[in-house]
Amino acid sequence: MPVTTVTFNADVKKAKGEPVLAVIYARYSSHSQTEQSIEGQLAAAHGYANAHGYTVVREYCDRAMTVRNDNRDAFQQMLSDTDKHQFDVIITWKVDRIARNREDIAFNKHRCKKNGIRI
Repeated sequence: MPVTTVTFNADVKKAKGEPVLAVIYARYSSHSQTEQSIEGQLAAAHGYANAHGYTVVREYCDRAMTVRNDNRDAFQQMLSDTDKHQFDVIITWKVDRIARNREDIAFNKHRCKKNGIRI
């Protein structure tokens, strides 16, 4: 059985000295967080991007949306945009912004990974 390796766009670009393009995904749920938590997540993500030399090209934000399902407009748009290869990295404050259970996290990471996008 052949071994399949995944090459992440960010690794290739870094090796070539090209800019690594990043997007940020931020989300808060209506019952336990506020709009301020979005601002805090964005600030932390921008700090991470700066520290790693990434260029942030877009922010995807879902306000007052549960993570219990993937029916989140900005999240779905971001996943769809991974197919367009317009960015290399998704930055999120914590993995629980993407999903709560391991299966959903793994599925969403796999979808990004097959497009060369690293979370």
